[in-house]
Amino acid sequence: MEKLEKKRKRIQEEEPDSGNVGRTKRWVRQRFLGAGQFGTVFLASPAKPGSKLPPVMAVKSAMLSESADLVKESRLLKKFKNCPFILDTYGSDVTKDVEGEELFNVFLEYAQRGTVEDWIQKLKNFGLHELHVRRYTQSLLKGLKYIHGKGFVHCDIKPANVLLVRDGPDDTGFGSYVAKIGDLGLAKRADKYNVMKRSDYINGTELYMSPEVSLHNIQEPPADIWALGCTVLQMLTGMEFWDVNADLRDGWGVPIEIPIIPERLSNEAKDFLGKCFILDPLERYTAEMLLKHPFVCNSLRIWTVSSGELVPRSRVCQGPAAIPLMGAA
Repeated sequence: MEKLEKKRKRIQEEEPDSGNVGRTKRWVRQRFLGAGQFGTVFLASPAKPGSKLPPVMAVKSAMLSESADLVKESRLLKKFKNCPFILDTYGSDVTKDVEGEELFNVFLEYAQRGTVEDWIQKLKNFGLHELHVRRYTQSLLKGLKYIHGKGFVHCDIKPANVLLVRDGPDDTGFGSYVAKIGDLGLAKRADKYNVMKRSDYINGTELYMSPEVSLHNIQEPPADIWALGCTVLQMLTGMEFWDVNADLRDGWGVPIEIPIIPERLSNEAKDFLGKCFILDPLERYTAEMLLKHPFVCNSLRIWTVSSGELVPRSRVCQGPAAIPLMGAA
């Protein structure tokens, strides 16, 4: 099912509500960055130098009366704060707008290049360079491994919830950015015994839902891996939608749609996606297992000396822990 957008009052850029503590302004709201299901996001900065807040940050705000999901997201971001592949948070506060209505605000790490969805749309039908997709996928897997290890399911992995944060002071293109997982407002507790049981309700975006979610209301960590596969497929192809194979049917005769992996992709990419799209959630590869796959192991470029010149080569997976490609000898 598609996520329902709540009707909410538009938070204006010029509102002078910026983080009042007593009579002291902690931060200043600046330009509009975007709006999502759980709030409106603005660029922001501390009101005074020497603040404990970073010089540039994003602030996500929602009317206090409608902020339950944003409060939940804030709490989870604090819980996951030690993971460098999940968007960082610097705390939260409550302020009043010019009309006296209270806003709940969450201070977030600023993603200088926006979301992966932004770039898929800009590079429509071309996709991102595979080298960058490999690096971003490795980051996302590390983030998901952390989330799943803490006993949670993200429930809404998709390009719009993957943010690109600069890794270091210099902007040298896509390679200088780290992909981080954001928007945890739909996250839920995983079953502590790893049982694939039905939920009373499901969260997320239909396009990225695995068959066990859309057909049986089962939403556990394997569902995040299926959604990751859809996200990687989008990054590689630049296509917002993809062809599906609906020849398979479940026990009740309902068609099961599995994304068709384009032949033009590299062998490593096709094999990686195949492991994300395994139909049985108990057989589907985990984030920890996929981190050993050549598609992400070969994502980091290093330099070696050849004939007196520096030439790039791929870092190759080492040892028996590496996952062999299907059909490989």
